[in-house]
Amino acid sequence: MEVRTWRIENWQKWGRSIPVERYPLLSRRSTTIVWCVVLRLREENLHAVQIMGWNWLSEIPQKAKVMSVRKGDRSLFYQLQETDTRSPKELVQILKKERQRLGVQ
Repeated sequence: MEVRTWRIENWQKWGRSIPVERYPLLSRRSTTIVWCVVLRLREENLHAVQIMGWNWLSEIPQKAKVMSVRKGDRSLFYQLQETDTRSPKELVQILKKERQRLGVQ
């Protein structure tokens, strides 16, 4: 499972993206990618991570747009729309079933 995390203020613009050149390595290493944001809590040095969604890595090339960070930059990224991500609740259900299948307490 690959986990990608952004600060909440960067989620809309940059969230749900991976470098196109890293996709082959990621897809060999993992089957899923989880999209998260870091939230700053009221206390100065406390943070929380919130799962915003997830996808099968195999869905990325089919659903994502290819974008560049800056004009003239050669780095390309796959980026999903928020509506193309799967629900965190669905991921929890899949993980529970897998735990049961493996007999993990």
